[in-house]
Amino acid sequence: VIGFFVLKRHFDSPEYGEKVAGQVAKALGAGEFEVTGFSRNFGKGDFRFLELKGGEESFFYEARFENFRGEFSFLTGITDSWHPSAISIKKADLRLKAGGSEDEMKLGFSSVIESLKGRGISQIKIEDCSFSWGYSKLTFGMVRNANLRAILHEGVWEVNLSGGSFQQNWLGPLAIKSANLKIGGGGIKVESLNLVADVGGADLKGAISGPVNMPTFDLAGNFKSLPIEKLIKIEGVNEREYIEGTISGNLAIGGSSNRQVEMSGQVKLDENDSVTIRE
Repeated sequence: VIGFFVLKRHFDSPEYGEKVAGQVAKALGAGEFEVTGFSRNFGKGDFRFLELKGGEESFFYEARFENFRGEFSFLTGITDSWHPSAISIKKADLRLKAGGSEDEMKLGFSSVIESLKGRGISQIKIEDCSFSWGYSKLTFGMVRNANLRAILHEGVWEVNLSGGSFQQNWLGPLAIKSANLKIGGGGIKVESLNLVADVGGADLKGAISGPVNMPTFDLAGNFKSLPIEKLIKIEGVNEREYIEGTISGNLAIGGSSNRQVEMSGQVKLDENDSVTIRE
């Protein structure tokens, strides 16, 4: 009985939370970490806030998590390391390594797999997930406030996104209806990316691949009745004062997030499209 209360007191101590947070950071390849508010109840541990700075083996520069939860054995943090099979997170915000110097990108996408290999993690759920990539206006892109579900299957992460928004360079933001991705050592296969805006939408698929120090975009698809303001961005200008309407066509996203992400396409007016130009 005395031993139980000693362990309970230890589980509630800041030192115990710091120790387990260090194991989380190690599993994700992080260099530094900061934890606020740790609790352990009914076989689960919960970090109220967890901030990580990426290390050489991480797939991110910075990561912030809110209500980061995982299963705990009774001896986790005592004689056992933290090895949950599933992680649930209320909110996450990450700045990914997808552009930068060769040293910064030497692991790149492959480290998504390498960071978690052998750690026992096979499922990840994030209610509100945001992540960005690129280091300049010509390469910057992001996903904001999406619901994420990921399952590790035979060494490949199968990822589903819904809700939130997608933006790349001047394209968007467009609402995410659904996205299905597969992340492996060679890169990301985009099996489908379905985006919507007002009465229109866009469907893209393709891949984001290596070499890992210069990830290359190869996405293509079509769009239908997209508002022009979602496709044209001029800094300091309200486009609707000069032009508005909807257009359709096809779109390709290429280039590298290490240099410049390029977009090209052909535009047409479908029967439900119209364009108004004001002088």
